[in-house]
Amino acid sequence: MVSAHDDRRANTKRVQRSYLKGNNHSMKRVGIFGWGVVAPKSPNIESFEHNLDHATSWLTPHAGFGPSNFLVGRPEFDFSVYKPWLDKRFGTRRFSQLNEKMGNMAKYAMGAFIQALGQNTGLESVLQELETKAHIYVGTGLGDFPLQYEKVLIYHKAQKRWNRFWCRKIHHPELAAYIQASAAEKHHILETAGAPQDPGSTDPENVDFDDITEDWYAFWVNRS
Repeated sequence: MVSAHDDRRANTKRVQRSYLKGNNHSMKRVGIFGWGVVAPKSPNIESFEHNLDHATSWLTPHAGFGPSNFLVGRPEFDFSVYKPWLDKRFGTRRFSQLNEKMGNMAKYAMGAFIQALGQNTGLESVLQELETKAHIYVGTGLGDFPLQYEKVLIYHKAQKRWNRFWCRKIHHPELAAYIQASAAEKHHILETAGAPQDPGSTDPENVDFDDITEDWYAFWVNRS
């Protein structure tokens, strides 16, 4: 005797077998033979695994886009760790070339890839045998360069307005006191605070005037 519950279970299994059999051509098997990671406080898989077992924050202060491209924390990474691996396979000059010409994103990818190869001793030789049949796919959300350019300019202009606003006399007593000080007092204040060059002492026609001005406001806004 088969109950209604057992009958439904049997029908479900038959449907599953039928589906798998009829759609087997559309199903693909994916094998993961190695993986690497570059993350905040985690330059490799071992440290990443260790950090997962501890309830600590991986966040770091955000210093603005450019210096800080990762909102969740700055990746801990040292490209020189991979120098012996590169030297052994490509000669001693390749590391210097990559280190000088590649950006951090490319270095992160290379580091993670080398980590992945190290997890399976046979993987590297297989990839070498495959030659051009072995493909590398890189997915990134940082690929829309025109959009990046536009957003960087918007951010840069907004940051300049922000810095100037908070460096007004009414908002910044310390800077206001500096502006009212004598030449000797100003020199002492600059040395004591470790401030950059005062744009007021620079010719506006100087090619570096804009950079000097930005550095000036960027310094004082952090003391407002």
